[in-house]
Amino acid sequence: MNDEKFEEDWEVYQSILRLTKTLLKQGTTPAVAREIVLKSTEYRVWTSTLRCFSICCDEIEFYLDLKGTVEFEQYDEDLRSLALEEMHGMLGSTTRDWPYEIDRLFLQMGMQIQPTELSYEMGRFSKLLGFETSVGLLEFFSLFTGNASGLLNIDEQKLRTLEQSTIKIEEFITLFESKYRISGDS
Repeated sequence: MNDEKFEEDWEVYQSILRLTKTLLKQGTTPAVAREIVLKSTEYRVWTSTLRCFSICCDEIEFYLDLKGTVEFEQYDEDLRSLALEEMHGMLGSTTRDWPYEIDRLFLQMGMQIQPTELSYEMGRFSKLLGFETSVGLLEFFSLFTGNASGLLNIDEQKLRTLEQSTIKIEEFITLFESKYRISGDS
């Protein structure tokens, strides 16, 4: 495969992704976003020549998946924002309408925590380790699962701090789990 051709095709694909995500962030339904994208200049550029990989812009699943991604990114951004308020002692200065009452990731781990409380815990954790900004939901969740893939986007300094703070982290996790673990779930 020609690297230059791949890079060129990748950029065109990224322009389609940006358009789609923008539409979905604005509240466009996946079906309408599909119609708009398939009529767009970006998609016409994509289809104007043979590409070195295929994409599924004509399939509704592409838009449904991206809608889930957009919703998760917004949820994570809202959690981080409130976590930052917790870190700087500005609790209660912002209210949020959450998409659900209990965080779904932690519920799968047998823990029941409301998003607002989760954001505060993320802020407390970040402050405990001396971070200037909050860890995100995937980074925080990875501490409970042991799955390092949640740490892929964490900066190097935070990663070093995590490596050097295992006792603090273990104590935090133990306390967190004792507060939020659903009775009888282990």
